[in-house]
Amino acid sequence: GYLAQTAHEALSASDAIDKFKSTMKLGDFGSEAIKASAKEVQKYANDTVYELNDVSNTAAQLASNGIKNYMQLTEAAGNLNAQAGGTAETFKSVAMVMTQTAGEGKLTAENWNQLIDAIPGASGVLQKQMKKNGAYTGNFRDAMAAGKISADDLNKAMLQLGMNKGAIE
Repeated sequence: GYLAQTAHEALSASDAIDKFKSTMKLGDFGSEAIKASAKEVQKYANDTVYELNDVSNTAAQLASNGIKNYMQLTEAAGNLNAQAGGTAETFKSVAMVMTQTAGEGKLTAENWNQLIDAIPGASGVLQKQMKKNGAYTGNFRDAMAAGKISADDLNKAMLQLGMNKGAIE
């Protein structure tokens, strides 16, 4: 049973990395960038409770949506998820919000609700950071409904909160 499980895990990891590399190649990333990113994806998955497939899929989707610092944003989302009491399962929801928001170019109420359902503890700090960054003035929900909060605004706040010392630890 142990050997079968180990073989299955190795095959799944190989599939995840192959899928990541294919997606990155399709996105016109060079072989050196793909190799370095694949190594970083694997390291982050090994260092955390997150599945390699979830980490690699998130990074690849962010990259394919033109997010330049896709790996750092993937890690920031994972770090903030953990710091806000999230789990490996909630990371999947957080990652989906990040990739959907990147694809849409703005933060929608549907994506926001999915994010705060996954990690409710991050709601207030993300709103506060986005306001501090000038993403909106006045009421958060009104600004979001008007499409004034961009994916870049959310990403910037996520990076600031998810890459600080406490979140990294």
